[in-house]
Amino acid sequence: MFDPNTETRLASIPWLARIREVEPVPVTGWKTEQVSDLSAVQRSIDGEWRLMMEAATSDLQGELFVRDRGAHQRWNEYIKAGNEFLKREVMPAAADALKRAGLAGRSEGVLRWQLASFLIEQAVAHTGVNLFFVHIIEMYEAGHLPCGWAGQVPKVRNSTEGHVPEFFPNGTVQYL
Repeated sequence: MFDPNTETRLASIPWLARIREVEPVPVTGWKTEQVSDLSAVQRSIDGEWRLMMEAATSDLQGELFVRDRGAHQRWNEYIKAGNEFLKREVMPAAADALKRAGLAGRSEGVLRWQLASFLIEQAVAHTGVNLFFVHIIEMYEAGHLPCGWAGQVPKVRNSTEGHVPEFFPNGTVQYL
């Protein structure tokens, strides 16, 4: 269901290999900021960062509803196939890295959500959907953990509002 190159890309990420190393992480079109407070990371994962993921996923669903109803109707199939691939090929190494960093638990669920959403986003990129999760993957590929948001969180939209939402964050992505 997914492009083998996309699967290989996820399977080869150096999970958290450079976490906490002080360095700028360039992400196409986004402002980024490194954070170091682990407790703030946990609060953000439960707060603003989770809301950003919800908004991005909702906007992806909304765009599919407008651009490709067939792909929108296959959403659950994409999620199932993505989760099976992630469980088999990606999450063991990623979960181990999160544990070593002291970030096991809720962080794993957020990570799986981001990765599954990235797989879907790539599978339907031909429809012209706005790309959000590919930028999150760039941060993981750089060996860091995207974990927070500073700025206004976009409104979470109903996936059947019947318009193509414009979703590109106006704020700063924080990473560890």
